[in-house]
Amino acid sequence: MRSQRLRVAFARLGLPLWFLMIDTQVIGPGTLPGGDAILYAHGAASYIHGLDPWSASLVANGQTYHFAGLPPTVLAFIPFSGLPDWVTGWGWVVLSALSAGLIVWRLKLTWFYLLFPPLLSGVASGNPQIALLALLLVGAGPLASLLKIYAIVPMVGERRWRSVTVSGALLLATVAVAPGLWATYASRLSQISSTLITESHGGFSAWGQPWPILAATVVALLVIARFNGGTAGWLAVPAIWPASEYHYATMILPISAPLLAFAIAIPWYGVPALVTIGYAAVLVMKTFGKDRWPLRRTALAGAV
Repeated sequence: MRSQRLRVAFARLGLPLWFLMIDTQVIGPGTLPGGDAILYAHGAASYIHGLDPWSASLVANGQTYHFAGLPPTVLAFIPFSGLPDWVTGWGWVVLSALSAGLIVWRLKLTWFYLLFPPLLSGVASGNPQIALLALLLVGAGPLASLLKIYAIVPMVGERRWRSVTVSGALLLATVAVAPGLWATYASRLSQISSTLITESHGGFSAWGQPWPILAATVVALLVIARFNGGTAGWLAVPAIWPASEYHYATMILPISAPLLAFAIAIPWYGVPALVTIGYAAVLVMKTFGKDRWPLRRTALAGAV
């Protein structure tokens, strides 16, 4: 009974306090509201004016960031390319906040998951990741893939083959609509990737870690996929997507249990990979009847 009370206290009190504590660390007075959306709009504006979208940059918190999205993202942000920065920034903050509310409601999560640090960080920066997750949850995965191509990964994990096919068709359509944009991207891919890795400090995923961690993460995802492909699909983006950002961890919300959310909220590089490895280890231990983790079976079952 005592252990059960402790688990309930952790889920209802400890977790929101943990979220709030980290929020104060990842969102500060230097945060530019909607900064990511502004940068994406600058990339689209450069394309409209015949310039290289991947030369567009933005200074935030004393650091220069360059646009690094794929051509479909450039096209998706054309409607915002002629707007003042403050309109684009705050507009995407509002859109992201609404998307966050939809995510929490759709997944029937407790209200304090609105404070989940990767989610709140994505809302503050106006990053398309938050709208992307909302689109995935309402069955509009193909539209999500136009915002960021990795939206296809969880669709593959859940075997949404129709959505994957439509996504592929839409991506091919962007090649037909803007072949020159794709040609520029292909010619500059190496430089774009190098700049992105440098500015993201290697990213939060396993790609920025020593190769044994990357290898262990890939194996862990394969193990998780053996149990449930959908779970592996949601974990794969924050775990192994190159140059991943902190807000990519919002992808775990559809499979979230309190302990998983607690761990992956830690804003350290490599945490999503280590969490994925730990998740796989728990599944293996439970399969062989060695469940010694202080986590309710129902919580983990719900996550899987």
